[in-house]
Amino acid sequence: ADTDMANGSGQDVAPTSSKSSSPTTTPTASVVQKAISSTIQMLLLRLSSFVLTMLTKRCVSDIHTLGTVDVTLDLLRGTALFLGREGFRLAFGRHQNRHGRHGQGQQCKKQNQKQQ
Repeated sequence: ADTDMANGSGQDVAPTSSKSSSPTTTPTASVVQKAISSTIQMLLLRLSSFVLTMLTKRCVSDIHTLGTVDVTLDLLRGTALFLGREGFRLAFGRHQNRHGRHGQGQQCKKQNQKQQ
């Protein structure tokens, strides 16, 4: 039997169990389940996108209208992506100019040059 030596009483203590009463899953099983779930969701999303695209193309009888809408939506998508990315690109460029390529500031470089 284990004895409790932490408080110096020397009394017998029941050994504690490291196992919990709830069933546990291994980390790899959890990862595999998440991967399978993600794959199924991706396939369902792509299948539904394909079906909706085909239904749209069948319902639109005028090909000219379909081409106009496709070009308009493509331009809208391109513009939205450009505006979203341009802000990050400019902000990152300013950050890089201010802090140098490796995270050292311009002021640190000037101080190093003055010391030499």
